[in-house]
Parts: sequence; C-alpha cells; structure tokens
Amino acid sequence: MKRILFAALALTAIAHADTLISVNDSFKYVGTQSTNTPAALGINMTGYTNTGYDDSQWLTGNAAFGNTNNAGFDYTAGGTFWDVNTTPFLRKTLNLASAPTGVHVNLGVDNGFDLYINGTHVTGDNQEGFTSMWEYSFDVPDGLLHSGNNVVALALEDHGGLTAFNMEMTSQAVPEPCSMIALGVGLVGVIRRRRKA
Repeated sequence: MKRILFAALALTAIAHADTLISVNDSFKYVGTQSTNTPAALGINMTGYTNTGYDDSQWLTGNAAFGNTNNAGFDYTAGGTFWDVNTTPFLRKTLNLASAPTGVHVNLGVDNGFDLYINGTHVTGDNQEGFTSMWEYSFDVPDGLLHSGNNVVALALEDHGGLTAFNMEMTSQAVPEPCSMIALGVGLVGVIRRRRKA
C-alpha cells in the first residue's frame, strides 16, 4: 500500500503546470497614454514582436493594465494605468531552459488584442462591452516557444470607456529526473507486490 501511495505522489508531482507568465506579471510597454506612445517617445516599432528587437526605451509595468477595478482587473493594486482610446504594445521576454509543451493562455481585455510569439501571430480578437477573467482561453501550438530567449508580444486596443488587460500562460510540466526515478521505483514496487499476491 505504501508503494502504491509513493507512485501516486510521483504522478502528482509530474502532473502540475509550469507558470510561464503569471497573473499580474511585469511587461515592457508603450502606448498606455498619449504621453508614452511610440511616436511621443521616438520609438521605432518595426519588428517589435521579434526576439532581436531593442526594447530598452520601453517602460516597465505590471498587469493588470486598465482604468478600473472591475471584474478582477484592479490596476490600482500595483498594476499600470491604461487610458481610454489608446493602443498599448506589450512585450514579455521568457528565458526557457527547454521547449515547453501544452502551452495554454488565459486572457481578458477590453476591447481587443493580437498575440504574437517570436514574431508569429498566434491569435487575436476584438469585442465590444467589458471583458471578464478569463474571456479568452486557448492553447498555443507546440514549437512556437523554444529553449533560450522568447518574446511574447501583444497589441491591445480600446474603444473608450473602461480599459482592462491581464493574462497568464502555463505549460505542461516536464518531468524532473528525480520524479521519473520515484515513479519507476513506485511502479516496480506495485508490480512486485502483485506478483507475490
């Protein structure tokens, strides 16, 4: 019985998801107000979705981005103010030890978004009315993220009134060697116990 429990614990350790971008995570950004648009800051946006782009002139701030604390999008609790009728651009660099699989995104935005990974457009949408957590929930095709530096980039859009943005990105956990050894030992124990019975 102890060996069965040991195997079950090993499986539990393997099954959890790794967080790539957490809720309220930090981003590089421009365009949340008329004073920090790319034009106002003299920033060239060519290639901003790619890893080689220089974002050293961009600002840094945490999600939630918005002008409200509605539906969990509370920018006042350490988030970043996003003014109405502006078009923010966001970048997040991820340095990964290995290529993740089973990548999943939860996202809410008022009003629209386009999401890019390493220069590839993944998805986008534009809806009227206020958003919810999580209005958008989707998988990312395997192979877009790789080991080393990766860039997740977004273009957001607002049509007036309330603004809001937050997201999270997770991946299927890669089993650690110790977890695999523990699982193997546990399963061998189960098999031996059954043979003796």
